Amino acid sequence: MCLSFHDTGLQHVSLRGTGFVGRTPSDATVASFVRALVLPLLWIALCLGSAAATPGAQGTDEGFSVRLADPVLKLGDSTQLIVDVRDRQPNLLRLPDVEGVVFGQIQGPSLYRSVSFSGGRTVRDVIYTYTVPVSCDTEGRYDIPPIVGVFGSDELASEPLLLEVVRDQRGEALGFLQIDLPFERVAVGQSFPVEIEFGVRASATSRTSATFDLTLPWLGSLGREAVEVLAPDRRDGAPTEATISGTMRVPTSAARSRVVDGETYRIMRLRLLVTPLRIGNVDLSGTVLRIRTGRWRESTFLGREFQPTDEFFKRLGERSFEVRPLPEEGRPLGFTGAVGDFDARASLDVSEMFVGDSFKLIVDYTGSGNLSDFAAPNLELSSAFADRFAVYGVSEERDNDRRRVVFDLAPLSAEVDEVPPVELWTFDPLTWTYRVVATDPQPVRVLARATAAPPVVSDSLTDEPAIESFERDIVDIETGPLRAAGPEGSAPRESTLLALLGAVAVAWIALRLAARRESGPLGSAADRRRALRRLERELGRAETPEQDLRAWTGFLAARTGVPAEAWVGRDVRRLARRSSEDDLGEVTTDLIARTSEHLEAAAYGDDPRVTRDQLVTTARDLLEEGL
Repeated sequence: MCLSFHDTGLQHVSLRGTGFVGRTPSDATVASFVRALVLPLLWIALCLGSAAATPGAQGTDEGFSVRLADPVLKLGDSTQLIVDVRDRQPNLLRLPDVEGVVFGQIQGPSLYRSVSFSGGRTVRDVIYTYTVPVSCDTEGRYDIPPIVGVFGSDELASEPLLLEVVRDQRGEALGFLQIDLPFERVAVGQSFPVEIEFGVRASATSRTSATFDLTLPWLGSLGREAVEVLAPDRRDGAPTEATISGTMRVPTSAARSRVVDGETYRIMRLRLLVTPLRIGNVDLSGTVLRIRTGRWRESTFLGREFQPTDEFFKRLGERSFEVRPLPEEGRPLGFTGAVGDFDARASLDVSEMFVGDSFKLIVDYTGSGNLSDFAAPNLELSSAFADRFAVYGVSEERDNDRRRVVFDLAPLSAEVDEVPPVELWTFDPLTWTYRVVATDPQPVRVLARATAAPPVVSDSLTDEPAIESFERDIVDIETGPLRAAGPEGSAPRESTLLALLGAVAVAWIALRLAARRESGPLGSAADRRRALRRLERELGRAETPEQDLRAWTGFLAARTGVPAEAWVGRDVRRLARRSSEDDLGEVTTDLIARTSEHLEAAAYGDDPRVTRDQLVTTARDLLEEGL
């Protein structure tokens, strides 16, 4: 402890924190008398003061204290729990479980050191400070049990704390908050829109601006990646923005005036697409709107920043919806996860073809539901397609308003006169039943080839290979002997033919070697650089795993000549071996196959997304291997 006497007779000076306390030698006797008389009295006063400490001083006398930064909290706001530990760090801070109180992640410690000299002694203080964000979902008084600090085998406990949460009456009067739900009961996996309307009374911002922050504690209960922010309708005007939980910026519709209970409010709308992945009741009543009013200020270094002058909170009333599991009774074997009310429309790229010619069957799914989440029908397992068509592959385009599935098919005989309906089993939440959504049959005309043999389709269950000659469409080769030439039917001598063939072979090999020396394997260096730049550009624009897969298959198509659609859902190793005149090699083929499998699992399953750097590095490796 350091004392300071500002009296000209004593000539006593205290320099706290400088490490020096001095006095004039002429007053040594007086100073000794003061020290002998005053210091004992001061010590007694301090002991009495410690015993009569106020109840608000939470903690213990062993260097462990806990306090609330603000013991009275507005509903929707947050405060901090502050833990000060003197001279040592705890191994663990144990927080209690209090219903209605949400403790955030422990942050810190921040370190404070001080050195002072008092009474001829050096006093060193080292204080470790930890902070914990605290918020509450409802108003009321909350008793917080002691916070425990663990120091090896020792434990220290703080005094209990009291937190009072009050409703912001100004916010209730000046703010507007409403959530519109299309259903009170939904099925797990069902996609549906949620609209959050919020705003402030126009009179509160007549001379100031306002910013809005939404606290949506129920988002985490829906499951990972269960919420998507939808773009606002530009017909309402230029979009604005708000924040969620103070960090995530989201686009909202332009503010529009609306009269509610005789008062005019400026209201915006946030649109979400929600696909709950967990069952149970979802309570929305913890939603809170934080409104800050103030002015925007231009700063030379920080740019445009908002300077708040006031803030208040608006809380949502009681609101919830229930997420139920899909019924097991009546669930068909072909159900692939489609939940909603869908329509299906089919079309063909061509309606007339030869036996074995490839054509595209395009199926568009629209409606309300999880359009981007269910798996496409497997036509190889459909009896209507298995005996009449070869299924070469499937490609897809997914967005929130439409799902397009493109099947690559080929007729097996000239007797085929139509493409059968494509059936998709769905679950309809409105009727709570499973039903089939089917396309209309598409008429086709299939022409027979005079020399064509029927194709042999690989069996997806036994992995038996198809006849590769047919897959190359080599069906028009004349196999009969050469006819005699000339008017007298004389043919060239055998030696002449052998010499001619030998010359052609030598010339062909020479041209190939020259082309390789000039261009390198499978195209020029410029072509390889161009394909890599295009892949990097498309990956830079990609926002979903599906777009990553599309960029990757486009890169493979540019380097092999095989269409991008053919790389999806196929035996990549077998396809790669047939992709060019030159064998790609085992290393290249395996690298292509493993990368494609990871991308498809991320696009159509639950696997994590493959990073852009990983894909670009793999592409560089493939190009170095000769792709």
